[in-house]
Amino acid sequence: MAARYASPAEAATFYSVRLRTIYNWINSGALKAVRIGHTVRVDLDQFDAGEAA
Repeated sequence: MAARYASPAEAATFYSVRLRTIYNWINSGALKAVRIGHTVRVDLDQFDAGEAA
């Protein structure tokens, strides 16, 4: 299955949390993110699969 990537702001809206929470999850390692140049992308399927906190 192809991964669904979104910006941290889009991920915050998708998960109904604040943007700071997304960055906290990324920094703690609970949410995996990919940096492409200056852009950060989050895999939205992580929560669907139960991988993140």
